[in-house]
Amino acid sequence: MKTEPLLGAGAPDAIVAYRDGLPVSRRQFTCDAAALAARLPFSGTMLNLSVDRYRFSVGLGAALLRGQTSLLPPNHTAHTVERLRASFPFVYALVEAGDDGHGLPTITHDDGHAPVVAAASAPQIAADFVAAYVLTSGSTGDPVPHAKPWGLLAASARAEAARLGGAIGRATLAGVSLVATVPPQHMYGFESSVLLALHGGAAFDAARPFFPADIVAALERAPAPRMLVTTPFHLKRSEERRVGKECRSRW
Repeated sequence: MKTEPLLGAGAPDAIVAYRDGLPVSRRQFTCDAAALAARLPFSGTMLNLSVDRYRFSVGLGAALLRGQTSLLPPNHTAHTVERLRASFPFVYALVEAGDDGHGLPTITHDDGHAPVVAAASAPQIAADFVAAYVLTSGSTGDPVPHAKPWGLLAASARAEAARLGGAIGRATLAGVSLVATVPPQHMYGFESSVLLALHGGAAFDAARPFFPADIVAALERAPAPRMLVTTPFHLKRSEERRVGKECRSRW
């Protein structure tokens, strides 16, 4: 059986994320994912509602370790959640402290990090395992699931990392910091921040800055070289064009 590791090539102590400016190692991520996996239901499908990008990634890893698929719907409205419940009877929500799960059974992230096990290594996941269902609205307005096997996601992240690295004159994205304005639940944010860290060698900032000043602050605290992952919609806004100018001056 062909497998892909939870984390791509890289040293265990290489940085996979930054939270409030503090680095988080790949080893720590593996331990956090394993600790959360032990608290998940024996079976089910995860609706990952984590706002913190690192916690979202830990949730994804925990679901993979537990043999569960994550759901990535286009929104979290009451109608969408009800349709998910109808299509996935054992769906539950992964939430942060103080958040609700839109009426679904919930698992709440622990505060802080799990104890680090020195020998922790990236576990293997079956390449054909459906890591996520990306749900589009469809012509009827009901979520339509598109299966994303783990092997395909990992290979896509490595290919994206190679293209982006080449664009900035680097062989890889190792050591590159990512600041993303897009949520990890959407496919673009999922591929271009979370997966670029897990299998592309980059490290993402856990926050999701929205206002221009917050974006600038996130970029300033991220170690260089850095990339801003955003959308044309954001870039159309005059204040965000100013942010883009400042970003280019900091590369």
